[in-house]
Amino acid sequence: MSMHVHHLTGCAPAPLAHYLKALGILRLVAEQKDPAARLWWQDEHALLATTLNEEELRRFFLEEYAPSPLVAPWNGGSGFYPGDNRKPVDEIVTSSSVRTQAYRFAIALAREVVKDRPERPANQEKFDMLQAFRRLGRGALAGWVECAVVLDANGDPAYPSLLGTGGNDGRLDFTINFMQHLGAMFSLADMQAVPVAPTTLDTALFARTPARVLKSNAIGQFLPGNAGGANATTGYSGDSGVNSWDYILMLEGAFLFAAALSRRMQTDRMPLASAPFAMHGTSAGHGSAATGESAPRGEQWLPLWSQPATYADIRKLFAEGRFCLEETAVTRSMDAARALGRLGVARGICAFDRVAFLERNGQANFAIPLARWAVRPQPRRSLADHAALWIDRLTMKVRSDEHAPASWKSAARRCDEALLATCRNGRDARTWENLLLAMGAAEALLAQTPKKAGEAFLHPLRELPVEWLQALPPSPELRLAVALAGQVGVQEDERADYKQPVRIHFLPFEWDQKYKSWNTHAFAAHAGPEVVATTGSLLRDASALVRRRLHNGRFALRAGYGHYAPLADMAGFLRGEVDEARVLALAGPLMALKWQDAPRLPFPDVTADDKAVLALYGVLRLAHMPVPCMVRGTEYRVKTDPAIVQRLLGGDAAAALTLAARRLTATGLRPYIRTAIADTAYAQRLAAALVFPIHPDSAAWLADTLCHVTTASQPTHHEGVHA
Repeated sequence: MSMHVHHLTGCAPAPLAHYLKALGILRLVAEQKDPAARLWWQDEHALLATTLNEEELRRFFLEEYAPSPLVAPWNGGSGFYPGDNRKPVDEIVTSSSVRTQAYRFAIALAREVVKDRPERPANQEKFDMLQAFRRLGRGALAGWVECAVVLDANGDPAYPSLLGTGGNDGRLDFTINFMQHLGAMFSLADMQAVPVAPTTLDTALFARTPARVLKSNAIGQFLPGNAGGANATTGYSGDSGVNSWDYILMLEGAFLFAAALSRRMQTDRMPLASAPFAMHGTSAGHGSAATGESAPRGEQWLPLWSQPATYADIRKLFAEGRFCLEETAVTRSMDAARALGRLGVARGICAFDRVAFLERNGQANFAIPLARWAVRPQPRRSLADHAALWIDRLTMKVRSDEHAPASWKSAARRCDEALLATCRNGRDARTWENLLLAMGAAEALLAQTPKKAGEAFLHPLRELPVEWLQALPPSPELRLAVALAGQVGVQEDERADYKQPVRIHFLPFEWDQKYKSWNTHAFAAHAGPEVVATTGSLLRDASALVRRRLHNGRFALRAGYGHYAPLADMAGFLRGEVDEARVLALAGPLMALKWQDAPRLPFPDVTADDKAVLALYGVLRLAHMPVPCMVRGTEYRVKTDPAIVQRLLGGDAAAALTLAARRLTATGLRPYIRTAIADTAYAQRLAAALVFPIHPDSAAWLADTLCHVTTASQPTHHEGVHA
């Protein structure tokens, strides 16, 4: 039997109503006519493969389609209480068509549980009705109840956001509207299609003919563009309107979201997460949201697949209906984005559309499309997972604490946004840099009020994976930031003390007397005298750090794990070609790197233009080396003079050079440069430049180039410094 492929151009992935409509078409065709029917997505619309040709497909919906029995007797306005619109319910009850047989049974059951109540039940009475109705329901009726309401082990109801709060959105009951739309397309007495039904169906399926809409008939959250209200038209307000077939097929498609509800309630997750691919809401990831805005009723992620799938296949997909991270069910959009790469393309899913349920009009909600997330392998997943642990703690704190500072909330959102960006386009190194910068900015913000951060159990960044150095885009700023961040202190006897990282001068930490080290796993309540880099300016903070480490009469910082500043980048820094703010912003979070295993970054070569810039700096740098300098096989040890930095900070580069030359000459390195002319700003930049450690080979090259060396040995090869 031949298959016919129908381009359902009236069924797009967005808005939500049209996505559900496509599912409804497949479900009804597969259950009532052609079990082999298949559906998939292509070019922003659904395609249906079935044995029915176009005329047969149209005839099925107009002459054979049996509507699912949608009733919600637990809701007010559902057609079962005094004051409700009972006309659609009564018309179905008196229908003689076999196509409404299941509907008549459902209405009879609803009236039996409602009995003579004058108004909808509440509290325990409502719970009892829900339990009774769920217990007595069969077939499609049971599927509808499971889609609209979930009862936990205690009998308490939970309402998946897709269908509001039990089949209604505010005062709008979906089921009575469903019956009204059926009555607009059929004579409910015998289910004969009305004259406008065929053209309206063509519009719903193929978007070919002008749609007939019912004025003042709301569609609720599913189609925000047709919701009406203020500013909906050229006047002050507009009526809501919807193609009746859109509404009918939309609710028929919602049945697929019930497949896993009862099974998934075994987890200790929030109620809205019981629906397939339902998540907690977040304002991150869509630019229209305000900082404090979120989706209190959560988000729905809608799978899209590019290969034909049967109704049984799709039911299985929705029955599984969840993302997983580390074998844990995902209930947050942030985690869903990270889990996409793990979901894989083996199931045929090519993307997910993210939809948020946002409150926009009183208690009514709109299903707002936010973004599309492609399903593809994600590079550097371990980095995203590690970053998420720290970001999650901050995000959860600002959500749970109404007194959390607004600045913390802004920082948390920036981190969330940056993390989402890496999940969307992790092959772009800039997204990883933005994530690291966002975390570093958040850490610095917490450090401004360390006591409050400690009370909130928010800690500094720690043990960042060394893969960060491969993830970040190479640049002079990165190489200088690495050289700055990887330094450690030196004890009085000049042995490296790896328990004194440079970050103790940037963030407040406590000295652990027991272990004789700084506790960098938590903020100290107050900043001590060690914290000197607090201005947010690289030049000022670097100068303060150099001055602090010279307080005992010698330069006491060194590259503890072999990460040095290339001389070519130092030349760029001295010329003012380096983005200093970026260097400092990168260095902050990189100080938390697991430096023991961090790979070395490649050095660029020194150019001819760099040599002239490095001359004055080179003499000053040689006078501030924390380790002896080996030149032509001879070791030269220069004793640091704190007065040199003081002269530079005071703007007197000439005096600083004189002192440095005197120190070098005393050790056997006689500089060729004896005088200097520099303004105050450049002298202070020279002082700040001393904060960056350079490789011993670079120091040897500077000495060999800038000084008269009293030895007959030949120059040695120095990596990364060739002209």
